[in-house]
Amino acid sequence: MRTSIRLKLGLIIGGLLGAFLVLGFIAYNGIQTIHAQIIQVVEVEQPTSAVAYEMDVNLLRMVVGVLGYLGERDASSLNRIRLGRENFTRFRQEYSTLAETEKGNALGERAQRMFEEFDNLATALITTDDAQHRKTEILLEVVDAWETLLEEKIEAAITPETAQAYEKLDVVSTMERNLDEAQRFVGDYISTHDPLYKQRIQDRWKTFKQAFARYRQLTLSDQEGQWVQHLDDLFEETKTLSQDILALEDENIANLTEFLRLRRELGNTVLYQGIIKEIAEPDLEASEQAALLAVTDANRHITILLSLGVLFGVMFGILLSRSITRPLQQVVRAASRIAVGDLAVRLDVTSRDELGLLADSFRQMITYIKQVAGVAETIANGDLQVNVEPKSDQDVLNHSLRNMVTYIQDVSNVTEKISNKELQVEVQPKSDQDILNHSLNQMIANLKVMIQEIEQQNWLQNGLNQLNNELLGEPSLVEVCNKALRFVSRYTQAGYGVLYIYDSEEASARLFSSFAFTEREKVSNVYHLGEGVVGQVALERKPILLKNIRRDERLIRTGTTSRPPLNTYTFPLIYD
Repeated sequence: MRTSIRLKLGLIIGGLLGAFLVLGFIAYNGIQTIHAQIIQVVEVEQPTSAVAYEMDVNLLRMVVGVLGYLGERDASSLNRIRLGRENFTRFRQEYSTLAETEKGNALGERAQRMFEEFDNLATALITTDDAQHRKTEILLEVVDAWETLLEEKIEAAITPETAQAYEKLDVVSTMERNLDEAQRFVGDYISTHDPLYKQRIQDRWKTFKQAFARYRQLTLSDQEGQWVQHLDDLFEETKTLSQDILALEDENIANLTEFLRLRRELGNTVLYQGIIKEIAEPDLEASEQAALLAVTDANRHITILLSLGVLFGVMFGILLSRSITRPLQQVVRAASRIAVGDLAVRLDVTSRDELGLLADSFRQMITYIKQVAGVAETIANGDLQVNVEPKSDQDVLNHSLRNMVTYIQDVSNVTEKISNKELQVEVQPKSDQDILNHSLNQMIANLKVMIQEIEQQNWLQNGLNQLNNELLGEPSLVEVCNKALRFVSRYTQAGYGVLYIYDSEEASARLFSSFAFTEREKVSNVYHLGEGVVGQVALERKPILLKNIRRDERLIRTGTTSRPPLNTYTFPLIYD
């Protein structure tokens, strides 16, 4: 029966599954209790914190609206203030329905009173800013009026013919400059609230009055007298409007400071520290304690059941594991012996379950490994005629063995040809990693080079021996030169050959001997040092080889022809 192990494992899993089902039921009951505690916290105590948070958010919305209106005077800021006021009132009423303690109701009432004061300050800030804006517009109109009066009337009426003209222009310029600076300092004070600007404004007004009094003492026409009186009225109106604007700005600063203080006190003290920390958090902690007790109780039941389930699983598993582990131990011991190369292994497992099938597979594997080992031993003994037959297309090991045998046979054939001096054999490496065939190719190339070098050395040595034989006896210099030139030209298969002797007294090379050299046109018998190729070789004492000379190139005087040959080689013979 092949399903016996599955049945055993199924019994273990079934028992553990039953234990976990009971464990899950107890855990579910514990979770339901915890869920009920969380619902209690969220639906009863937690909304007080949420409502307090929403009240504070709408306070912040009103602050943003007020600050935005003071800076931009836009309708969206007014709408933001209105929404903040309405939402705060709505959440305040909702809090009244949620608060269940006397302390909670007292905090709610305190929040309402502080909010009313906060809202009144917001309204006062907007009203004061509107009044300041209106007075600023009026002030700008008055400033335009006295600037027009000073520039277009009083200054225009003063001509060089006018009595005290230059003094009048100086006084008018002083009045105009001080009025301009006073108005600029009003704007600077609104921007920075630096008290220094207030003092500067007073100083400019005082200087203006002094210049104005001086102007009135000068000789004035009736028309100038009327303009001066009108200028005095405009100055007083400018002064009054500027003082009102500065007073409104001071009032705005005081209201804004108190406005922001109330927002911090109402938000931090009443809403956060009062409602959230003193009311909502204690209730939340009580619910948390109840939830923790429920969790502890559920954990206790789960721990007991889990312990029983584990104990049952361990006992049942021990009994079943013996029927599984004993055959496995035999298979493991057999695998360990095979791993160290011991193929004399015997398995006594004969059961009809999966372990029995595993043992049969091990026995087949042992037989297979023995066959492969026999093939490897035959190859190691030098017998390359062994026949390897793979068991199937998936028999990777035998396929690899057969490929290895074929590879070794190919290498053996190549080495045999090399030993027979057949160096034209070509070896094709199987891959870039085929080191052996690459080495064979390198060895063949090295042998070819070595044989070529030996043949060249033999050719040189034979030539020297033959030349020595030609020069035996006591020939004259002319005979030595003629014999040597003829022999070298014939031995190297040269078409032409000439020999020049260096004359140290004339510092020139003279033609002394030649071989097959009949064409003398445009070819000199004497070359001075550095002249032509012969003269250059004599000068440098170094050979010159010219290759692949084309017919259309400039003629080079080599000493043998005035037309370019295929190759020329000119070398010096130096006797020390």
